[in-house]
Amino acid sequence: GSRDRAMSRVSETLKSLNPLELSDLDGIRAVFGDGWMLFRPSGTEPKLKIVVEAESKEAADRLLEKAMDIGKEAVK
Repeated sequence: GSRDRAMSRVSETLKSLNPLELSDLDGIRAVFGDGWMLFRPSGTEPKLKIVVEAESKEAADRLLEKAMDIGKEAVK
């Protein structure tokens, strides 16, 4: 369905960013040198949850901005 297509798009985009690690264990998690981002689809609503964690606020802001762009493109 549309949820699977969106997550597939997220995965392909994240692969193109050459993360240090990419996991699909509980959503799609990409690890970079200064932090990570996680994309999880809601099980009950047509929503995509995005979580980022980084070593600094600046890195977290940058990762979140990139993750938001990826999420918006994935659900188009």
